[in-house]
Amino acid sequence: MKIINIVLLVVMCSSLFSCFDDKGSYDYTKINEITAKIAFIGPDGEEQIAPSYVLDVGESVKILPKLTFSQNKENIKLEYKWLVDTVEMSTDEEFIYSPEKLGYKKCALVVSEQGVGREFYQTFNISVQSKYKTGWFVLSDEGNGSVLSLIRTSEIRGDYTLGTNASLKIVSVERNIYEKINGEALGGTPVKLHEHWCYDNYMGEVVLLQNGGVGSVELNGDEISRVAYLKSEFLNQDVPANLKVKDAFYAIWDHFILDESGLLYVRRNTTNQDHYSGYFLNRPFMNGKKFSKL
Repeated sequence: MKIINIVLLVVMCSSLFSCFDDKGSYDYTKINEITAKIAFIGPDGEEQIAPSYVLDVGESVKILPKLTFSQNKENIKLEYKWLVDTVEMSTDEEFIYSPEKLGYKKCALVVSEQGVGREFYQTFNISVQSKYKTGWFVLSDEGNGSVLSLIRTSEIRGDYTLGTNASLKIVSVERNIYEKINGEALGGTPVKLHEHWCYDNYMGEVVLLQNGGVGSVELNGDEISRVAYLKSEFLNQDVPANLKVKDAFYAIWDHFILDESGLLYVRRNTTNQDHYSGYFLNRPFMNGKKFSKL
């Protein structure tokens, strides 16, 4: 046993000294680090560098990389991959995205140098919204009836790394949008516009209040299509005689319509998950007590 132990000790010491004697020369190549910023060119042709972009459904945006390199960038051949929600959409240097559905898209650019294999990622987000989501509705009296128009805007998001703030810019003015979408004129005399939301709903509806014509209507916030006439929101469509709307307020659970005479009509919803799950009663609130305002 002693002989074996001595042999093992000699072998271990030889190995140890051989490690200390290794003075090999190693050649390390520095990695050419690639960083990217994402540039967007929208329908207006303007370039915007930002970590996110807001796009209307049905429109297109050109997306291209702005690359910087830690080493020499000459004679470098690059490969590109554009991902939208983890799905590869393009391998070109520039990517044109034309979404057809609303939603929030998590995107990424993957860049690699041919023959090297290491990949560099830059993530960004695209919010695809209804083209009617951002802007101002204008309800006007054109002499022969109410007219609903839309001043469309585009949101330019800020980038704190560049010191830029978020802003809005006017894209277009769409006049008489209700008639164009719904195929009927409003007629009547305008009163006001009112937003209508239900619980946990990303897009509200628009209550268009007017007297005469087709009456007050409720509009889908995404499409500006008519959802309901006010008369259909009364129980059994029994609208109070001579109702002339002065004002309205729609909360999540309770809705109120104030008549010009001061009478108040109320609806209580049965759920907060729907815009209107109940009906207005044609009996005035509190036995006909008069109210001056909501």
